[in-house]
Amino acid sequence: MRTKRGFVLAGAVVALALGIAAAVATTGKAEGGKTDGRGQSEYTIGLFGDMPYNALGREQYPNLLENINDSRVAFSIFDGDLKAGGDGPCSDSLYTTAIASFNTLENPLVWVPGDNDWTDCWGRYGPSTQPYSNPIERLNHERQLFDSNDQSLGQKTLTLTRESSEGGQYARYSENVRWVYGPVVYLGLNVQGSNDNYPFHDTDAENSTAPVRTDAEIQTEREEETARPQTSTGLPRASSMRSRSAPRGS
Repeated sequence: MRTKRGFVLAGAVVALALGIAAAVATTGKAEGGKTDGRGQSEYTIGLFGDMPYNALGREQYPNLLENINDSRVAFSIFDGDLKAGGDGPCSDSLYTTAIASFNTLENPLVWVPGDNDWTDCWGRYGPSTQPYSNPIERLNHERQLFDSNDQSLGQKTLTLTRESSEGGQYARYSENVRWVYGPVVYLGLNVQGSNDNYPFHDTDAENSTAPVRTDAEIQTEREEETARPQTSTGLPRASSMRSRSAPRGS
């Protein structure tokens, strides 16, 4: 992918092909191939998601991570879905195992949530995913694990600007991120399906074994869904565009 100055958007709502994507910027190089201390002006990134899915995917996943390391990408983006929808519950181990895998990557990894990570944890895919979980509780758990500071995952890290750094009404949205590498600005946004795939007890009957959510729980989810797109549009605010994005670590 050849690009001049611009934006690259990574969102879980977009169906993206797996593999290695090249991002080549065409601005002039400074000494050592660096531009403004924000990374090389010509580089390759890794883009993957929707994995590992099921037993075969879990068996093959370490090979993919090893391949990314061998490719010497500047950084990688995981665009959501840590498991197949019906492949077990949204247990704590799902997230800790994912973080351990991401941290085998030698270079930075930026994580974006997917619907199988939290919105579908209420029981959309049936008894194979029991015990069911409250989607908002799972999202907040992910925020604590994946987004607790301004650093990406990986053995080397990128400094990210999180929407939560704005404070106030934006404080909860730590998963929405922006970073700069070379001449390119990247955005990662948490954008899921209609009503965040959350069931309405009066209209949805996809899984009769799932617990019926109360009106209060549904209203909380509606408010979350409504607020996130409104606040996410404020992410690239000019007042806070000073991202420090050179990789850290050895």
